[in-house]
Amino acid sequence: MPSKIPIKFIYHYIGSAVLFMTVIFLLMYLGNVKIPPENKDIFVAITGSLSASLAMVISVLIGKSPEEVEELKKKNESLKMTVEQLVKQKDSLEALVISTQKDLVDNLSLFGSNFIDNLYNSKLDKKCICGENDCSCKGK
Repeated sequence: MPSKIPIKFIYHYIGSAVLFMTVIFLLMYLGNVKIPPENKDIFVAITGSLSASLAMVISVLIGKSPEEVEELKKKNESLKMTVEQLVKQKDSLEALVISTQKDLVDNLSLFGSNFIDNLYNSKLDKKCICGENDCSCKGK
């Protein structure tokens, strides 16, 4: 479904095209006709002001209106701020994961050492029913 172009943009486009063509025709005219010295300053001033507006005309002709450029700059700034916030959140989450890993390693090493100690001590403390550590009855 094609989107409707606002009439304001159409007028901008037509006006830019007319101004661009005027400058081109004026330059072609000035290239072929000799201007009298008494009118030379007026023609130079008019041509200079028209040529100075060519940058804006070309930007409108290729579809970049100044309002769009400002809107995109604002959007770009907000996206930069969002990226900065996300980087800060990522860094804090990374620090949280690292501290959790350290705590986990500490707790697992304590658990492992306690388990090994209990296992070793249980082998040492085993006594037979008869009361001897080394007996031949084997718990009978």
